[in-house]
Amino acid sequence: MYRREDLEKVIEKILEKSTPGHDIEHMLRVWNLAKQIIDGEKISVDEEIVYAACMLHDVGHTIYDPEDPLYVKHPIRSMEIARKVLPEIGFPEEKIPLTLEAIRLHDDTKPWGTKTKTDKREIWYVQDADNIEALGANGLTRLILFCIPTAKMKDYIPELSLDDPKARWESMVHDVYAHGLEVYNNLHTNTAKTLADEGKTFMLQFVELYIKERNLAKK
Repeated sequence: MYRREDLEKVIEKILEKSTPGHDIEHMLRVWNLAKQIIDGEKISVDEEIVYAACMLHDVGHTIYDPEDPLYVKHPIRSMEIARKVLPEIGFPEEKIPLTLEAIRLHDDTKPWGTKTKTDKREIWYVQDADNIEALGANGLTRLILFCIPTAKMKDYIPELSLDDPKARWESMVHDVYAHGLEVYNNLHTNTAKTLADEGKTFMLQFVELYIKERNLAKK
């Protein structure tokens, strides 16, 4: 019989080798944000699908591919892991296809996604919750931990415009700026936008203050 505790134990074991910022706590925060969106939108969805997708969406961050050093393809790898894990812990068979689809598309609103159109609110809520979790103080910490030691980005490259879409792959500050703008703009639900307001403001204020302080070093 399926139990959430069994799924969490399996996920926690898998994530022992995850990249910084993609641990079990990230998964739980995404789920708790998704639950707030579900409660705020008041439209019936299958919570078990949303829960499982939130908990498994980033397990692909445990598989390193030298041809994909930024883990852009991790949603596919997460889906492949989930396809194996879910039947093993007795997850309802009829719910597996949509759960896998939500995992595969969880990053789809981001620039590297395929922008696949979907009307499935379970997928919307996973996307929105994961996007909100990339904002605010905790989101900023996760980005710093990922961008500099893992993705080998520089902290800031003043010669590059903040609005240059390619610059986000070069500098942590540019990536924080891009997250602050595009994550918010790609949210599906009003509840998510309300939850994201403070985090978006914080990210953009961080970028502004960071650049101001860096400029003190100018001769």
